[in-house]
Amino acid sequence: MGTIARSARYRWKEGKEADLREFVEGRVLQGASITQALKEYAEKNRISWLTARWKYYQVRNQGNQEDQTAAREPEHGGIQEPQSREEGFLDYLQDLVRSTEESGQDIVPFIKGLSRMAVLSKESTRLRDEIAALKKCIRDAARVIEDHSANLARWLERSQVDRVSCLKEFSRAMEEDLKALRDTRDSLAGV
Repeated sequence: MGTIARSARYRWKEGKEADLREFVEGRVLQGASITQALKEYAEKNRISWLTARWKYYQVRNQGNQEDQTAAREPEHGGIQEPQSREEGFLDYLQDLVRSTEESGQDIVPFIKGLSRMAVLSKESTRLRDEIAALKKCIRDAARVIEDHSANLARWLERSQVDRVSCLKEFSRAMEEDLKALRDTRDSLAGV
């Protein structure tokens, strides 16, 4: 059993990280995608483009970590003004668009998804408000029906002589109940 010689095509030569990063960033600035730039670099240096890709992202992530560490440490000791939520969100979206352009991914489906989520959230809030209004109308209708039933029950509990003597009072109570029922009907029709 002999040893299998590894092809030079798959070996990474140490110390070429800066060259790789400069080449890829230069090609990206010229309009090429990162993948296309990595394939060109791999062909030029006779290595696998996947190896170049692995090394490029490793180098880029190390650079990003150093940048983030520097960004976390403020250069001046003064109190910084907090960004408004809107500015922070817009900055985040710009960073997202920039990073997806660099990686060659399409951001449009993601943005459409966010937009759809916002629309659904707004619709959900509207429906919740409508449900609350409908529940209030139903409670009001139940209260009016209960009051009307109580008035009728009190009137029916009286003797026939008392019923006749308080017809005027009963009539006024029925008019109030009818007005309340109409108002409830109108409010239910509006919902």
